[in-house]
Amino acid sequence: MEKNPYKLWWKCLQLVPLKDWKASVRKDLGTAQSLSFEDWWDEVGELLEEVPPFISRVIDTKEEAEQWSLWETDELGLNEAVLLVNLANPTSVLLADIEQKLKSLKKVKRGRPVRESFAEYPLARLPNVAQINKLLDVFHARVIEEKKLWEVAVELRLAPQAKPSDADGKNILNAVAGRAVKQAHALIWNASQGSFPSY
Repeated sequence: MEKNPYKLWWKCLQLVPLKDWKASVRKDLGTAQSLSFEDWWDEVGELLEEVPPFISRVIDTKEEAEQWSLWETDELGLNEAVLLVNLANPTSVLLADIEQKLKSLKKVKRGRPVRESFAEYPLARLPNVAQINKLLDVFHARVIEEKKLWEVAVELRLAPQAKPSDADGKNILNAVAGRAVKQAHALIWNASQGSFPSY
């Protein structure tokens, strides 16, 4: 089972003709169909990775300090601030003061925190890799191998309690596999539109 969500995204992109991709996704991620995952990731990983450009940075040369001091406050943007620290103070005093200043700068709103992404194409939600792998298996069995819905359900154990030997069991298997096929199609299509995982 593949555990890397970005490799699963890459696999989904293999299954949609390039001409059907959203134009911006085709421009940015279109090499997915011609490159191995490793080469593709080297080329486009920075568009997908959710790592911030930097968390903090030490400015320890006069030239860097002068460069920052020339910036106007509004040039820094909403997510940056320059903080001058007198290192002669005890560490505990510095940490308490920095914490207080950060609280006043961040202006945290009440309620559930909103996760900020630094990626051009962020993950749509926390990936359930087991479910995504299962949906790709469903797609392969139904679309590529052209198996019947109930056969897909039996092979992939989508409804282990249902038996294909009776009519009700076969109906349950068909319904469960049909729902999984719809989700698989949505997952794959949405990947080509820049949203993953979304089903």
